[in-house]
Amino acid sequence: MEKIKFALLGYGGIAKSHKFGYELLEKEGFPIELVAVCDIDEGQFSAAEEAINLGATYGTDLSGINLYTSLDDMLEKEDIDVVDICLPSYLHKDYAIKLMRAGKHVQSEKPMSLSYGDCQEMLKVSEECNKKLTIGQCLHFEAGYTYLKKCVDENTFGKLLNLNLERLSELPSWKCFEGWYLDINRSGSTPFDLHIHDIDIANYILGMPRSVSAVVIDNEVPMQYISSRLFYDNGVKVFATASWNESKGTPFVMSYRARFENATLVYRGGSVSVYPMNAPGFEAEETLKENRKDRMAEEIRNTALSVGDPNFTNTANTPECAAGSILLIEKLIQSAKADGEMIYL
Repeated sequence: MEKIKFALLGYGGIAKSHKFGYELLEKEGFPIELVAVCDIDEGQFSAAEEAINLGATYGTDLSGINLYTSLDDMLEKEDIDVVDICLPSYLHKDYAIKLMRAGKHVQSEKPMSLSYGDCQEMLKVSEECNKKLTIGQCLHFEAGYTYLKKCVDENTFGKLLNLNLERLSELPSWKCFEGWYLDINRSGSTPFDLHIHDIDIANYILGMPRSVSAVVIDNEVPMQYISSRLFYDNGVKVFATASWNESKGTPFVMSYRARFENATLVYRGGSVSVYPMNAPGFEAEETLKENRKDRMAEEIRNTALSVGDPNFTNTANTPECAAGSILLIEKLIQSAKADGEMIYL
């Protein structure tokens, strides 16, 4: 495969994780190069330099990379195959479409957009322009979740009976562009920013459910807490909770508990514990080790292969799956607005 050239659009917090992924892949010798970074706030670049001076090493070294404050300027001057969008959520659709129409493949951060209609338009433009589109649903490349999918797909512990997913946080307080994060019209609040991870992983592993319901709590921001239920034709039930409603200083929680016919899997702190019905419990670390890689790096690798390897088929992170997850979020919000009414898909 020939070297695939990437550019980052947006250099806020999440972009540092992406930058670190590029560094790992380049160090490994994978045929990829991050050639340019664009952000309208030039201060993001000086902040990265200051962070390096203070000893930071995580995705902050921009030496040897061309820096821009104008996307049009970058597109005119750089030979780029893929643009990696790390902009605020409300900008994902417009910039993805602009870039695909400009002849670029696109990798965009989650959520795909803030409406299913937008997602459909993005898919249509991707097909019309013959450009690849991938979305940053990074849990598809997280070892604990790929292990769960493997257990479901291979019936390792019998049939999955129910799945509980949790993602709990205090209200985000970090600096962001024009305060967009806490503006429901620009971030979609907890459902689109936080809950999307677990709803998407349920969709990725189990497909679209038959019906859904949800309740929310409004506090400092609308829909600061959401509790959802997904019901499947095969009898599997998924219960998912996301919260920005925890008190300040409460540790972030990302976990799942999967009940199979013959075992329960518990994911917490990045590790999976397995509790078989009739045998001692054990840690799945040996099984996870082969897949314990940087999720951002693997997400980028998947995009690069989709673009550059004609024999590669992207099954791990399709834009159609990401769009379906947005549809589910919309249906869950519809249910919450109707006091938890069951919504059929």
